[in-house]
Amino acid sequence: DSQDVYTKYVRFYAAVNTHHQIGNLEVEVEGETARVRCYGTATHAIDSRTWTVIGTYELTLSRQGDRWWMSGCRFLFKIQTGALDLPAEAQERVAAESGA
Repeated sequence: DSQDVYTKYVRFYAAVNTHHQIGNLEVEVEGETARVRCYGTATHAIDSRTWTVIGTYELTLSRQGDRWWMSGCRFLFKIQTGALDLPAEAQERVAAESGA
């Protein structure tokens, strides 16, 4: 369920240092909806080991009053490099810390 996915996501990011970067934003606005495409790079590190994921984000925004809120997010994976086992290591660290 969505709460389980969220919990795993939060625990993973608590176990690693991470840096996310976006660029080359393309924005299309139609009335109260906007669509945004941009490149995304996420680098995750545990000690000196890194795992980097590169792809494209497709975001949907909805205007509510004078603010824009993200109503949809899709990540189109392109490539990953580095320590591909780093997510599993992060999960092991979380499990060890939580006593699971």
